[in-house]
Amino acid sequence: MMSLLGTDKFNVYEFGVAWGYTTNYWLSRLPFESNGGGLDRWHGFDRFTGLPRGWRDLKPGTFDAGGDVPALSDNRLEFIVGDVEETVSRAQIGVETNVLLFDLDLFEPSLFCYRHFLPHLKKGDLLYFDEAFDTDERQIIENYLIPEFNLELIGYTHTGCAFMIDSRK
Repeated sequence: MMSLLGTDKFNVYEFGVAWGYTTNYWLSRLPFESNGGGLDRWHGFDRFTGLPRGWRDLKPGTFDAGGDVPALSDNRLEFIVGDVEETVSRAQIGVETNVLLFDLDLFEPSLFCYRHFLPHLKKGDLLYFDEAFDTDERQIIENYLIPEFNLELIGYTHTGCAFMIDSRK
């Protein structure tokens, strides 16, 4: 992913943080901004009280971090606590490259975030869906993302997919 971002300045919007394992992994590997490029800001959105409803065979409250944000120290990091439907409007969306990490698992809040960022998405932006092969996030990819954009598949795991936007259709 880092090589795809090149020397551009970029912001990360992580939807679904839980205990911050992904956040910590990437922040420890992303270089600090230099010469106008690199990570400018990491925005982590989560309730930190677990799933609001059941998902798959998991009960509401699964992934509960006790309401506590992860104890991570990085001046590029900002946690936004609450339901994303109420908090995503707080995100400062700049003109730089956007990296969106979808890990909310549920369709409704994931779609809400996607729709909020849709007017700002452009060529070079990266979108990663952690549960891309699950019904909820796959619906967003198939019914909203693919009809709107020409995409390049840049990577995948057994559960997730990452895309780079090439252009709007």
